Amino acid sequence: MVKTRLLFTFSTMVTTILALVLWKFFVAGEAGFSAATEKGSESIIPLPRLLYPLLAIVFFVATLFPSPEALRSEAGFAAFKIASTSMCPTLCLGERVVADRHAYESKRPERGDLIFMKHASSDALFVKRVIGVAGDTVAPGSDGTILVNGRPFKPPVPCAPFSWQKMEPGDYSVFRSTMVPDGTYFVAGDNLTNSFDSRLPDFGPVTQDMIRGRPIFIYWSKVNSRLGCSIP
Repeated sequence: MVKTRLLFTFSTMVTTILALVLWKFFVAGEAGFSAATEKGSESIIPLPRLLYPLLAIVFFVATLFPSPEALRSEAGFAAFKIASTSMCPTLCLGERVVADRHAYESKRPERGDLIFMKHASSDALFVKRVIGVAGDTVAPGSDGTILVNGRPFKPPVPCAPFSWQKMEPGDYSVFRSTMVPDGTYFVAGDNLTNSFDSRLPDFGPVTQDMIRGRPIFIYWSKVNSRLGCSIP
């Protein structure tokens, strides 16, 4: 709740929480007052002049209370399960993350940023890192590395290590030096040896309309030290 805007996204949610807290205090206070003054038997509906308006407010707020789908849409946060090793060791197979869908609505991703993106090759969303923006020159380096404007691209160090079995290196022989076109991004997986990304013609550059948000933290992992990690 601290890392997302979920709690304060809806005024009705805040109002409901405050109403419930105040109601708890009222019940406790009224019970204590009744015990202290030794009241006799009470009516079936205690304090009807207060209770009925309060119930009306509660029902009204409940009517306006957002559905789970509305929460996801308005707050902009959603949970995803990582389905490949292309981003390991930053995000590894089976880990679950929270993403901010509104992260790039008011700004564009910069070099080094992570993105959730939609690609025509799959119904699922991909997680990739932007390593080249418009005007950058991206080229193959030695030992499967990528050069961005002549410098080797190095993924950031994850918050905690993750043991994983590396697969056979992919074939990137078709990857040639290229300048990133205007309005596009060159993306790659942090697992440079095996990632379906912009190095391959079938994937190509990414445009702004393909971007769906940014992963922000890991909320489940089989490695306990990675739980709650902010994603670099």
